Amino acid sequence: MSDVKKFILVICVILVLILCFPISWGTYEDGTSMYGSVLFKVVIWGEGNSIWIDKDGNTVDAIPEGKVSIYFFPNNMKKLHELERIEIAKSK
Repeated sequence: MSDVKKFILVICVILVLILCFPISWGTYEDGTSMYGSVLFKVVIWGEGNSIWIDKDGNTVDAIPEGKVSIYFFPNNMKKLHELERIEIAKSK
């Protein structure tokens, strides 16, 4: 294998690691934790997300505490409250 092919292979491996390596995005007051990379986001839902009130004033059990959700591109670019709405829509 030539030096150019080795170099290209090393660069490709480094790019894959950068795109897939998760970084902690923090823990919020309700205990929700987020980890993400360029290609995906992992959300571990906390206890504050267990009850949701819809527009009619009815309570809806939305997201159980400790549930782990994985969002791939392009959903990984959304904010936490948008991801919460996605999870609520899935549970209905």
